[in-house]
Amino acid sequence: MPRPSLESMQSLARRGWRAGVSSLVLAALVMTGAPSRAVEPGKGGPTGEGLEASMAVLELYVRGQDFDKTPEYAERIASEMAELKRYAILPRADAQKKIASVMTASSKRVTADKLKQIEQWVREGDELVYTNPRAAIEILAKAKAELKAIMDGIELNQEVRREYFRTQMLLARSHYDNDNREKAAEIMEEIIRVFGDEAKVTDEEYHPNIVALYRETYRRLSEQRRGTLTVRTEPPGAEILINGKLQQQRTPASYDGLYPGSVVVTARKGGRESMAHKVNIQLERPAELSIDIDYETSLAFDDRFGFEMPDEKTLQRRIADFASRVGSLLAVDYVLVTGLVDHDGRAYVDGYLVNVANQKVERQQSLFVKPNVVSNNRVASMARLMAGVDTTAPEPVYKPWYTRWIGWTGAGVALGGAAMTAIFHLQYKDKLDQVQCTGGESAGCKSESERTVIAGEAKDARTLRNVGSALLVVGVGASLAGFLLQKVEDPDAAWMPPSPRLQYVGPLFAPGTAGVGAGFSF
Repeated sequence: MPRPSLESMQSLARRGWRAGVSSLVLAALVMTGAPSRAVEPGKGGPTGEGLEASMAVLELYVRGQDFDKTPEYAERIASEMAELKRYAILPRADAQKKIASVMTASSKRVTADKLKQIEQWVREGDELVYTNPRAAIEILAKAKAELKAIMDGIELNQEVRREYFRTQMLLARSHYDNDNREKAAEIMEEIIRVFGDEAKVTDEEYHPNIVALYRETYRRLSEQRRGTLTVRTEPPGAEILINGKLQQQRTPASYDGLYPGSVVVTARKGGRESMAHKVNIQLERPAELSIDIDYETSLAFDDRFGFEMPDEKTLQRRIADFASRVGSLLAVDYVLVTGLVDHDGRAYVDGYLVNVANQKVERQQSLFVKPNVVSNNRVASMARLMAGVDTTAPEPVYKPWYTRWIGWTGAGVALGGAAMTAIFHLQYKDKLDQVQCTGGESAGCKSESERTVIAGEAKDARTLRNVGSALLVVGVGASLAGFLLQKVEDPDAAWMPPSPRLQYVGPLFAPGTAGVGAGFSF
């Protein structure tokens, strides 16, 4: 609440005095611990005066740490932040649609059923090539489309490469026999661009007309095989695949002798593979491509929706960069990345609020949680902290003393030690009396040989009594330490931001006026 000006207070007081009524003015001076900002998110933020800043909420995973509750935490935190009305939250479905429109994952799974269907189409097309070229074209085109999708997504293994080559050659033959020589030549160009000089096309396996078309197309394209592509990767030293074919040089490197036109490039290192990048090769100037493998392999937009970091070190080092890139793609002002992360054997819900414009983490928080449930209070706390509603993290709330297992364990040891001490002390005293008896057998005393045995038993009883005493001391100490010193944080304890507190009340004086001022903090 803004501080009233001295002039306004004086004017109000003068009006009150003229009316003959003594008027007191309460000036509420609200003090907050939040740093001053020229523009607060959600209050005329980067999107313009009066508009909430836009935000996308993404999930956070660390490789090897599988927490099933991360999607639910992210969804409920996003919903909670929407309720706070500080940000305009981009719906998840809209974000997924936008990402899917521009990103192609390189790790598409090729199922056995899909390959079997493609092989069936190719066999049908092969049978129709000689009898019904028009029908063959339709069937083979479906097989080609499926194989092309596979080719754009993963490295072509030998089986898929053979199937793709065979399908293309059959298509070229079908179009040629259907008097569409131009289309046949176009397909032949596609074959040569992908396979180069790998393929062996001879009269023994193919029709002489198709062999002649292949050789003529190969001769013509060879004259244009002067394209160059330079690829750099982060990290360097990655293998490069161009149109599914593994190249000899690792990055950074330049690859010469490329045909002009579109090529598909992927990079892989350490078992990680980048997304598929389509690059247009031109003869006039060399093409360049930079691939950030860390970034591209961190993206998880299939079953998951967010980032899967290889480790916590990479998470801390690159979360701002990665989130900013996705934020730019989604055209939002902020990205909140949140999810369950294991820190030193305990589960925490982490939150990173990233400003897309300056690529910085503006707020970061980690709250201890139970990994098998979603804590309503942790959801509310994280949303409020990321929205800037609260200026400090909630103080941990600890479970009451009677729930502390170490204390009860110590108490149990102490109780057992006390019982052990009492029992064996009585045994020791009884046997000691028997050993010290001097009245002879007529007085009920044991014989010399019996007293020797009893003396040994008395010694054992004394030892066990001493052990019990030690356990009693240790147990009492452990129980006191457990009940008084051990603190077990309660992740489900209710927490709300502190209520406003009255700090002072005092008079305000100005020339010709008087009033009362009060100060609050919250």
